[in-house]
Amino acid sequence: MDKSQTISLPDLATTAKLGTALASVLRPGDTVLLQGDLGMGKTTLARAVIEALTGIADAPSPTYTIVQTYPLARRSLPDRG
Repeated sequence: MDKSQTISLPDLATTAKLGTALASVLRPGDTVLLQGDLGMGKTTLARAVIEALTGIADAPSPTYTIVQTYPLARRSLPDRG
């Protein structure tokens, strides 16, 4: 069942408003896929959803992880040992 939609948003404020509205209808288990070129507003939309759901203002971008560790049986990466 295809539930995809294309919505044109004229500016970042409108994009954030859509994110807030989207957060109000999301339920556990829902999946939202965002697709678009750089600068299209995907991060703005995702941050608005995160803020509406968590109350965290200026949430970090969900796109990138600055530090990611990988626990292993004997040590963690990165490891200089």
